[in-house]
Amino acid sequence: MNRGKLFLAFTGILIVVNSLFIFFDEEGKVSRLSYVEDWSQITKKDMVEKTNTSGVLTAKNVNHIYFGKDSGRFQKFLVEEGTAVSVGDPLYKYHVDNYAALHADLERKRQQLTNEIQAIETAITSIANYRIPEKDMTAFEGEKRTSKSLETDYLKEEYVTEKETELTNKQAQLKSVRKQLSELESTGETLTVMSPYQGEVTSLSESLDNPVVTIRGTELQATGQLTEAQRMQTAPGMPATVTIRENGTVLRGKLDDIAEVPESISQEGASAYPFNVLFTEEAETEGLFPGYHVNLQITTDESPGAAAVSQGQLFGKNIWKMTPEGKLARQTVHTGISMDDLIEITSGASVGEWIATKDHGQFREDTGFITPLKMGDIEWKQLGKYDNVNWRRYIVTGLLAR
Repeated sequence: MNRGKLFLAFTGILIVVNSLFIFFDEEGKVSRLSYVEDWSQITKKDMVEKTNTSGVLTAKNVNHIYFGKDSGRFQKFLVEEGTAVSVGDPLYKYHVDNYAALHADLERKRQQLTNEIQAIETAITSIANYRIPEKDMTAFEGEKRTSKSLETDYLKEEYVTEKETELTNKQAQLKSVRKQLSELESTGETLTVMSPYQGEVTSLSESLDNPVVTIRGTELQATGQLTEAQRMQTAPGMPATVTIRENGTVLRGKLDDIAEVPESISQEGASAYPFNVLFTEEAETEGLFPGYHVNLQITTDESPGAAAVSQGQLFGKNIWKMTPEGKLARQTVHTGISMDDLIEITSGASVGEWIATKDHGQFREDTGFITPLKMGDIEWKQLGKYDNVNWRRYIVTGLLAR
């Protein structure tokens, strides 16, 4: 038998003996290593969970005007279908049958509106002058105001804006009532009904069946339907992004209302829950009209600055941590939001920790690990840098350490 065959035979026997030794090593006398081919740090990521659906733009408000035939004799409409109207614009005129009763009713409305306007003005003044008690405020840092005080200011501004809009509407209604009183007192027999709403006249009932006038508001909203699964994930107040299909215009808003009962209930068919999205004040809706089809993204959950790992770094409910001591540690983690290829880690690991990827079944708990040599990281071209190194010393030290 020549030397080559003897060497191969010896090598084979050595491999078999070592394998058996490791297999029967119940006391762990033989140190084991895990080979980590790929590894990376746990990253910090703003995680967002969204659900997608479709919908259509509709008018936020559709208002109806009625005519009581016992109030008098209808004379004529003062608008046409398609007419744009503002609060206080004349809609129709009729002949009054009971002057005294109508006059008293208008006086009552005038006084009621006057009282409501005074109450709104008082509320606006009170909230504008309100100061946050010192005990309810967090500390200031120099000139920088805290998030709590900024949030309170925002809520105050939002409330004042809402009340100012309400005040404007009430003042317009009061102006209309005063006009009606003046007209009734001057003619004694006719009254013009004014529009309490701003918008577009969409229908007139020539037969005088109520409603005699329908006015579509100028404000838009997005409406659609949610599946059963989406209904379980969503709630009023969640942020929504609305994209117009034809031109790509993007509008921001929030879920306003979600039906608790589907449009129809069937044992076989799927349930669909109607919803609507109201747009923010900053949303540019000019040039958009009811009937435009849209795509919607509803944010159902979000976690800013979360610890995130990729799908390939999660093995069931575990990850493999690469500890500073050079050991592999299997760590059970709890997960949260899934976004693209990333998964949020809610507990068990932190941003910046090193973890291994692609466990091929050879990772072992509490074992040392080795990684591939990255040749590009070695400064091969700077050999002169090592001219003063005592190579003989390090080689001898290495041999003795073995």
